[in-house]
Amino acid sequence: MASTSHAFFTSIPWTSRLLASPSVRTAHPFSRTPKPLTGEDSLIAGTLATSSTIPHCLIYYPRPCSADAEVNAINVLLKVEDGCNGYPSILHGGITATIIDEAMGMLLQLQSERLHLGRVATV
Repeated sequence: MASTSHAFFTSIPWTSRLLASPSVRTAHPFSRTPKPLTGEDSLIAGTLATSSTIPHCLIYYPRPCSADAEVNAINVLLKVEDGCNGYPSILHGGITATIIDEAMGMLLQLQSERLHLGRVATV
């Protein structure tokens, strides 16, 4: 699904320009990967990752200046469909809160992975 989301967002002129910049890095949200053994992230990876809810999601962020530099902010691109409505053509408030919660989790996960890789690389 990650390559599908990347392809989707590069097919849109304004997001394609953002993603094409050499100063930008992209990532697929870890929470959108199904984890059948534990059921972890089933809301995001299953319920909210369908063609009628949020079929595409991609993280992009400024390229860090060094391998050990922190990532202090991310941007999240979402394709939101009518299956997330609370009112016709209006995103449900609970889904909005879930998206904000997931974006914070994505930032923490990305930062954790970068810190871990930095420690591994310097050993």
